Amino acid sequence: MLLEHGLMNETQAPPSSCLICGAFGAMAACVVRQEGASLWRCSACGVVQRGASLWNREEAQAYYQDYYPNDITPFDPITGRRYQRILDVFQGIRPPGRLLEVGAGQGHFLTVAETRGWKAVGLEISVSGLRLLQKLKREQGWQFEVLGDDLLKAPLLERSFGAATLFEVIEHLGDPA
Repeated sequence: MLLEHGLMNETQAPPSSCLICGAFGAMAACVVRQEGASLWRCSACGVVQRGASLWNREEAQAYYQDYYPNDITPFDPITGRRYQRILDVFQGIRPPGRLLEVGAGQGHFLTVAETRGWKAVGLEISVSGLRLLQKLKREQGWQFEVLGDDLLKAPLLERSFGAATLFEVIEHLGDPA
């Protein structure tokens, strides 16, 4: 899949420094080489990142365009309990209000948050993810809002959310810093 979109190749060199801690020359351990993809682990902080070139928005959108299935898949009860615990923490700090989920995926967290009284907003760059989220809203009658933007480009007002989440997002960013 990565090769189809021209995102990685087998000759990809390790990054010269870590995107997170900045350690120079620490990206020596190649942890994955699959389908031409090379992922490197920083010996200083342990973060794993792709090779020397960073993804741009267009590359990320191309890669994730068909990432999600056509039908909504149920999530594991363990995941549901995890989401409930996260919302318990949020609600221990403040009452339900506006909640932002960056990388909304199939909308599982958005639906749990909505049942708990949150006015949820999901950001999703994947075209297939957006289709799935719209289908979920339509078929199940959910009210959450969905935006097809990344966090830096989304039309969001500062300080307009009481809580925000990024589940399994950081590892998909070209430049997490």
